[in-house]
This record gives sequence, structure tokens and C-alpha cells, in this order.
Amino acid sequence: MANAAAVLKMRTHDEGLPDPRAGLTALGKAWAGVLSLSLGIDVPPLRADVCALMLVAMKVNRAALRLHSDDYVDAVNYLAFAAQLRPPPRDDAEARRIVGNAQR
Repeated sequence: MANAAAVLKMRTHDEGLPDPRAGLTALGKAWAGVLSLSLGIDVPPLRADVCALMLVAMKVNRAALRLHSDDYVDAVNYLAFAAQLRPPPRDDAEARRIVGNAQR
């Protein structure tokens, strides 16, 4: 726990950086273009929160392969961005559908 506390006490976001929504939105458009070309189908732009979750997965993968505390800090930040940017479910039925799909 002491190591976890030390990681979280590190500087987690540089001052003066813009809101991550614009960058993650642009990334979602870029990734959709790459996926469209790669898969040969039209892929709509990925939502900003989905891009943030994909970056969390990348950082967790990196952390599993090497010890670099910035990967943990970055993963926590991307996860926080995902939570802030995720649109709320449209209704209770959609929330149940989302949870049901995640449990499969």
C-alpha cells in the first residue's frame, strides 16, 4: 500500500494542459480511420471515453511488462478521464443491457 500511495502522490497531470476531451475525440476519429482501412468496413469515430479506456489497457499492459511508475499514474488518469467523459445510459433498460453484456 505504501507503494500505491507513493504512485498516487506523484504529479498526475501537468498544469496548463487542455481538457483531454478534444485530444481523445481526435484520437477516436484517427483510430476509426485506421480501423476502417484495416477491416474494410466503415467504423464510426470512437467516443472519447472509449479511447481513454483503450489507453488504460495500453498502460496496464506496459506496467505488466516493465516497472515504470508513470504507467500507473497515466492509467489512473485515463481511467478518470473515461469516467468523466462517459455519457450516462439513456435509461435503466440500457444500463441493464450494458451490465449484462459485460458479464458475458
